[in-house]
Amino acid sequence: MTIQIILLTKLGKEQVARIQKFPNTCPCFLSREDPKELRESLIALENGAHITHLLIGLEQAAKPVVRQLLKRPDIAARIGLVVIDECYLVS
Repeated sequence: MTIQIILLTKLGKEQVARIQKFPNTCPCFLSREDPKELRESLIALENGAHITHLLIGLEQAAKPVVRQLLKRPDIAARIGLVVIDECYLVS
């Protein structure tokens, strides 16, 4: 699984659309726009859903519940790459 931190929701949605064009991909975008969708996506990830690309808004990546979930050994073992888009903004 690749984790990509995205700063703008529009860019995240565009990235998901691009990734979906490749065979055998299952991207998931966690944004602040829909709390119910965020909750459902976290539950799916926790339950072992096949997610190849996890795109996360900066605010969601900083949430303790998300950070704790990604640190779980069973989930951390699935992470192959972490990408921070616009990394010059991270201090």
